[in-house]
Amino acid sequence: MSSGFARRATMKHLPRTGPYSGAAVGPVSDAVTTAPAVDGPWTRRDSPFEARSGQWDEWHLSPGPVLLFESGRPMMFYNGGTRDAHWRIGWIEFDEQCLQVVDRGDEPLITPPPGKPGDTDIAFVASAV
Repeated sequence: MSSGFARRATMKHLPRTGPYSGAAVGPVSDAVTTAPAVDGPWTRRDSPFEARSGQWDEWHLSPGPVLLFESGRPMMFYNGGTRDAHWRIGWIEFDEQCLQVVDRGDEPLITPPPGKPGDTDIAFVASAV
């Protein structure tokens, strides 16, 4: 997959597909819901991407904002964490339906600044603006 990130995107609402994260004990990954219309019925599908063993996003994943490229492909920022709570921000690009991975960064896009021993080590995405 990719190690760089340079793309032109516009923000749009994706009304019938969307990644979400649910509560669970242990490693968590995201899922996708789909519907024929905004008012449903909604169907949960397995996650199109998983935590990567031995990587910076090996334990917990949570979705962030989604941008839609001019090509029609959505790109999502996401939070990835390790078992010992080192959090980073990554990116992943999906097909038009958000059901398959098209590209994914190998390294985090954003990391927290260095801290003192015992400081939290967290960079967390919540908005594309």
